[in-house]
Amino acid sequence: MISLRRNDSAEWTDKWVYFYQKHEDAYNVPGLEELQKKLHTGKNCPRVIGKNEYYEVLRDEEVIGELHISVGDSDKELVLGILDEFSNHGYGAEAIQYYLQHFLDSDIKVRVEVDNPLRNRIIRMLRRIGFTQNGVSPLVYTYKK
Repeated sequence: MISLRRNDSAEWTDKWVYFYQKHEDAYNVPGLEELQKKLHTGKNCPRVIGKNEYYEVLRDEEVIGELHISVGDSDKELVLGILDEFSNHGYGAEAIQYYLQHFLDSDIKVRVEVDNPLRNRIIRMLRRIGFTQNGVSPLVYTYKK
């Protein structure tokens, strides 16, 4: 069973920097090289900045992924990462559904990068959950509260 645990004091780790570097075609995370250098100097690298939210995706209390909510002035955007060894089991969809059921307080969007090799699978999943397309390039899908 999948659940989410909010962690406002989360820090970047080498594992997650490597994950996003490995999957750079699927995620737009700027400054990963600088972040990695900063990690190796022992400096704090917080995951939560400002009003943003960070959740650990748990399967039986084991962290298998992460879910970020970027909070802007007028909207929220969701980014999900599931570790490779746990992908292709439906955990991403379960994590998003858990967030929508337990934490969502306003409309939220997901941006699907055009170059993401899993783009079509992600779009099918988002539609199945109830997201609708409202953009073309990059593809943006919205869930209405």
